[in-house]
Amino acid sequence: MPNPSSLFLVLVSLFTPPSQDGAAETQSPTPAAAQADAQQLAHDYAAALAAKRSTAVLEVGARLKELGPGAAPALDTVLAALDYGPKVEVRQQARELLDSIGLAALMPLVRRAIDSGRTEIEGFAPADADAVERLFAQLEIADELERKWIAIVLDNLGEPAFEELRRRLRETGGVEQVRAAQAAAAMAWRGGALVEELTAHLKSTSAPLRYWACFALGRAQPQSTPVLLDALKHDDARVRIAACEALSHAIDAVRSSSRHPDVAPYEAWHGVTRDMNSEAKRFRAIADHGVPQLAAALGDSEPLVRMFAAVTLEKLGARAREAREALVRAYSDSQPSVRVWAQLALRRVDASYYDLAEALTLGAPESAPQPSAEQIAQWWTEIDNAPEWDADEGEDDGTERWNEKPDVRWNAALGLARCCGRELLAKLASDKPEDVEAAKSRLESIERESWRHVIKLLGLIQGALGSHDRAQAELRAIGPALVGELRQDYLRYPRFPIGDGSYEQLTALLGDWGPAGLATLVYGLEHWSYFGRPTAADELIGAGAAVADFAPAILSVWRIASDSPRAPGLEAWWDGRDRGGAALGDMWEISESGGGESKWGDIHGLRERDNVALLARALGAAAVPHFVNGLSDEHSVVRARSATSLMALGDDAKPHLAKLAALLADNEQLVRRSAARALVTLAPADSADAALARKLLESR
Repeated sequence: MPNPSSLFLVLVSLFTPPSQDGAAETQSPTPAAAQADAQQLAHDYAAALAAKRSTAVLEVGARLKELGPGAAPALDTVLAALDYGPKVEVRQQARELLDSIGLAALMPLVRRAIDSGRTEIEGFAPADADAVERLFAQLEIADELERKWIAIVLDNLGEPAFEELRRRLRETGGVEQVRAAQAAAAMAWRGGALVEELTAHLKSTSAPLRYWACFALGRAQPQSTPVLLDALKHDDARVRIAACEALSHAIDAVRSSSRHPDVAPYEAWHGVTRDMNSEAKRFRAIADHGVPQLAAALGDSEPLVRMFAAVTLEKLGARAREAREALVRAYSDSQPSVRVWAQLALRRVDASYYDLAEALTLGAPESAPQPSAEQIAQWWTEIDNAPEWDADEGEDDGTERWNEKPDVRWNAALGLARCCGRELLAKLASDKPEDVEAAKSRLESIERESWRHVIKLLGLIQGALGSHDRAQAELRAIGPALVGELRQDYLRYPRFPIGDGSYEQLTALLGDWGPAGLATLVYGLEHWSYFGRPTAADELIGAGAAVADFAPAILSVWRIASDSPRAPGLEAWWDGRDRGGAALGDMWEISESGGGESKWGDIHGLRERDNVALLARALGAAAVPHFVNGLSDEHSVVRARSATSLMALGDDAKPHLAKLAALLADNEQLVRRSAARALVTLAPADSADAALARKLLESR
């Protein structure tokens, strides 16, 4: 009887197919062989990219993609391919390769976003099986700027990341919970589902956790609006500030889009996408339930709370009428920035509470000859019946050009404002309801024509559409009454695409109009478009010490921007990095060697390098207390920029060297190095603080 083992071997041999050509079976490559293969593909990929052979790049890239994380040797070249110009398919493939390479690409992409403003990381979704766990671990050791981008990657991973975030908010403690709240702020699209968890942390004994929970709630509106309104009464001043800031920023876009819905061309131009329905819900939630709390916040002990309460009421406009008396009281606030925003708010909330005539009369003396009743009647007829201005077709390029027909309706409105403004305002205060209604209707007509005229003039400001000089002269003549209208175009969502030159024109106008214009320029510092930020900073620098009143708002811009994925690259700009990634570390030498005899050197030549320092110098000694307070801010970005600003203020900052020295032990590298640079500049060269600062800078 055959041996069973022998029989088994025979059967196996019968049913096992022979190797082709009798060769031995192919085995999986060894790890060393796989590594060598990856190295060779990386070399081939780099060579094809350097030679601009797009087809070859795509072919090698496809083979690299098959390697998954094994393609990591090609990472530097893949990053370079993101900027490959000749073929869009190469750039798209490079983005896909980053996902397959996985977390090995994370920190290079983060540094790329911080240093140069390139934001491909916004779409990065690493394929690693343990990506969520490892990203949360990275949050624990990252600095503040890095954490923002890591949280955005977590957001890209969707539900698994969200569930882990929820668990950490509920079950962990200490720094893990703070980091989870910071991540929740960046994962705003899910934020509405975290309101319960975040609200619970407003009662935490940890001040950073309270602050970050409130900040994240600000990104979770409209679901969180009732919680934020209640937080305006919180015992912690930083929570009240965060809540008021959040309410203010929540309705920025809504305010412009609700009045001027034709923003689609602009958004298409700039690639902007927005959830208008969600934003409208935010506006209604705040307008319907928040006005009494915001009015009460105008009496808060913290100046920033009072200022942002006024800013928010200004954005709510007529929906905030019950706050009129509180805004009137805020006219006498001890803080100039609060007074300015209260005045701007009152103009929007109820025109009957401010002298519209003063704004629209263009300084016409009261003794000027008064027109006849017939002339006034004719003006009203012209407003009602004259044709509106329109556009003529341009040349072969398909553009439109504003025609040169006399603007009858505007001239009529202007004449009425000059001669009848005070009379109309007097009627607004009348005891007769019919007088009040008639006056309101007519004042609204004047304001409406003002708005239409602004649109026309903004069109003329664009080089292809007409005369810059004429448009500028007319806008300048109309004066501060137009600040609110211009803000619609300047800050976020203009009615049509506006380029660099146009922002400079609008910025110059705002700078001409004193405190009202300065307030808008401060907000312009957080503009998500590159066009808006440098021009705003330049104008504020030129305004000098007058801007010191707005130092709290400038610090707030830094705070908000530090966690806003809406404004990628903003931190890099504020940190003084140009498009080539040059660091602010040489800021002082640049300033001193800039040549020229202008007050702060060649402003436009340095705008990318040291705007922080220049703006700090412009603010002057009056801003020192605000920057000193910023040294203890919850945001490392604000602490670092406050140190840099104090360095730029020179002798005025020297009484606060001890507080700068304390930051040499800060847990964030960005803060430590900023404080060290400040101490090297300000402290006596032979002091222990200066020696320690030099040692820290040399250790890099």
